[in-house]
Amino acid sequence: LSLHDALPILDEAEEHLTLLPDFLAAKAGGVAMHRPLEGKSHVVAFAPFETIPGGVIVEEREDVVLAVSQNLRRNLILFGTLGLALTSIAAWLHVRRTMRPVRRLTSASRAIAEGVLDQPVQVHRNDEIGVLAQSFEAMRQKLLEAERQRARWEQEMEDQVEERTERIHTLLAGAISAQEEERKRVARELHDDVSQDLATSLITLQRLSQSNTGLEQAERDALEQAQSQIGNTLKEMR
Repeated sequence: LSLHDALPILDEAEEHLTLLPDFLAAKAGGVAMHRPLEGKSHVVAFAPFETIPGGVIVEEREDVVLAVSQNLRRNLILFGTLGLALTSIAAWLHVRRTMRPVRRLTSASRAIAEGVLDQPVQVHRNDEIGVLAQSFEAMRQKLLEAERQRARWEQEMEDQVEERTERIHTLLAGAISAQEEERKRVARELHDDVSQDLATSLITLQRLSQSNTGLEQAERDALEQAQSQIGNTLKEMR
């Protein structure tokens, strides 16, 4: 079907055929847009027959043809927005689910750093965070056992120091008591023996001074000096 043969037959489609000369000449399918001066724009499509000459011309309003694509675009926008919202919610839930154990681990690590070792790390997961939580819990238990061992050692050391201190106090008390006894013994010896000897000597000198009236002045002075020295010594010793 040529353009010359088709024009008399398709008078109503004359304007449409003028849009399709290249497709008709090449006997190939194609689509063209027809925008008349009056009326709505529409799409004209040509599809040639494969076995016989000629073809089929189809026209449809532009808004009807593009309705599918417009609906598809609206659906894509709608589903895209819905998918984005669902993805955002899922991401938020995932982040929240992930950050909650991370915050617990952070709090547990801060407590361990401050020396609070009686709070177990309670994070039950099967991912890397769970493995990290298990490592923190193992470290906490080891630190807690070490702290308890240190406390036991300190208590044992305090008990030993207290025991040895009491022993030293006992030894010191015994030594002081022995010193006091020794002082008393020495005092008794001085009082009983030396004091009596000095007192006897003093009496002897006094009698000698009184009985020997013919002594020279120098001898009397020597006797008086000896008496005075013995008297002072006896006072100091007492």
